[in-house]
Amino acid sequence: MPILSLTEPLIHAYGSERNFEQAQIYYLQGAVNWLIQRGDTLYSEVKGTQSARYYPTIQCYEEKILTSRCTCRFGQEERNCEHILATLLKYFYEPPTIESRPTLKQSLTERSALELQTLLITLANQYPKLLLEIEERLLVSSPTESKATPLVQIESREFRTYIRKALSYGFENDLVRQWFTQVTTFLDSGETYNALNLLTLLTEEAIQEAQRYRQELDYQEDDFMLQFFAQIDKLWATIFLSLTLTPVQMEYWNSYLQQWQLLATDSPQYFRVALASLQYSWDYSPLQGVLQGEFTETIFEVEEEEVAKSLVEIYLHLLSIQQRYREFLALAKAQQHHSAYLWMLWKLKRKSTAVVAVLQILWKLILKSIRN
Repeated sequence: MPILSLTEPLIHAYGSERNFEQAQIYYLQGAVNWLIQRGDTLYSEVKGTQSARYYPTIQCYEEKILTSRCTCRFGQEERNCEHILATLLKYFYEPPTIESRPTLKQSLTERSALELQTLLITLANQYPKLLLEIEERLLVSSPTESKATPLVQIESREFRTYIRKALSYGFENDLVRQWFTQVTTFLDSGETYNALNLLTLLTEEAIQEAQRYRQELDYQEDDFMLQFFAQIDKLWATIFLSLTLTPVQMEYWNSYLQQWQLLATDSPQYFRVALASLQYSWDYSPLQGVLQGEFTETIFEVEEEEVAKSLVEIYLHLLSIQQRYREFLALAKAQQHHSAYLWMLWKLKRKSTAVVAVLQILWKLILKSIRN
């Protein structure tokens, strides 16, 4: 079944004049060594100049190109290089030469866990770069995440394409808000690994867009951009506090966030809450004391009051989801988060206690206004 609807003028339109001319030369010389279709994705090998070999990947959707990438220098930038265009020419002119194979997911589901483990170890031993990539991916996942499953419905590159399109309309629009909602939905349902994967894509694309604003458009941060990154910051903090991170994982994410800070803006104003969440995790002794009933107004030693306030709100949110109501009340009371404290009392149907608490709060406010 065809996964692409093509004509030669359409292939021409996908790239520049020079790239198309070179693609025609490659095709006529038989430089496209092989062409494989796996599901909705095309893979090929193209012999370039000086015997170099390049490997285009073309993902399709509804008989149109969704994304394309090549291992050459231009293809890494998601441009339609001559190798991608040569692949399209072969697909258009020589459909019988296309070899159809099952997707990697289909092939892997037929194998046992032991076979997959053996295959992974063998490949990692043969390709040290792959071993480093595997180690890096393992760092971002928590060993305690039993309910979490990776994003399998849509490939991450497809997600990235949709996110990029949403951000192209600016940092404040309905499409962007939908992505935030999806991350929050994953978090609230306990799918922290999915939330982490999706938020990573959203953050990376947002940073690229912010760089484009500064470099190409000579446009600095506005309120929408600041609010966008403030929301991303709190979501990262929520994810970190939802996982059981090892010291190595904390160090990994700490360096990653600092790198994002430098890329996103000229001043390190982003990701402060997320960085603080790595420093003040659940086992932080002053926090543990408050959760056990000790009264301490200042828990987190941070310069910005807003960062401390955001951390408290995230902890309260997670305590509520985890149904740790006694600790919720202890933290809200110690931090004088009156609205959260009263809301939880009312939720627990402790109405008489809530009324007394309201009177106490009002009395303290009256005394404070008199003193001032």
